[in-house]
Amino acid sequence: MYSDKPQNTIPLKHTASIVEVEIGRPEKREHDGDPQHSAALEISGAILKCCLPEASKPPPQRAGNAEDLEEGLLTGTRRPLRTPFATKFTLKKMLLALIILASIVLLGSILAYSKTTVTPVLGVPFNVQLEWAQYSPYIPHGVYSGPPSGCEITQVNIRHGARFPTSGAAKSIVAAVSKLQAVKAYNDPDFDFLKTFTYDLGTNDLVEFGADQ
Repeated sequence: MYSDKPQNTIPLKHTASIVEVEIGRPEKREHDGDPQHSAALEISGAILKCCLPEASKPPPQRAGNAEDLEEGLLTGTRRPLRTPFATKFTLKKMLLALIILASIVLLGSILAYSKTTVTPVLGVPFNVQLEWAQYSPYIPHGVYSGPPSGCEITQVNIRHGARFPTSGAAKSIVAAVSKLQAVKAYNDPDFDFLKTFTYDLGTNDLVEFGADQ
């Protein structure tokens, strides 16, 4: 016979686990008293407690880094481990920063090279143009500093802008070039360009740069 009160807990032992079953009052039972013809019972309040062996339990998770460990100690919880997506996103940001840095360095080197003293058109050092006497183009001197102490300016020679040589000077230049081209061999390889050089400058007129001056 069954009573209204729950029966005592029946422990069932197993080598791998321990199962405790608490059985309540059955709602219906057929063939009462005949153990060979027991019907299915509806059991309320069944509780299963399983204790797995130590070997089958997953190892406890450890803090990913010192920051996670410190937060876990203070709050009792730990931050979730960083996902591979976050790691890939960080690597992409680092790669983008390196590309930007390399671009800045390359741009700076290009700007620095463009400020050298080589004239793009003539291909000769800028200081050589300072030695062309009256044929030198206008050269900005920079910030005016005034004459030295005890001196004063009494006359100013204002020249025109850069121009082609005069007709008389052009004849002298052509004669000098012809004489140099008649040489069979040059001791200095820097003069090799004279073998194919053609003098084609105009006379008297201002060059485009001189007109702008």
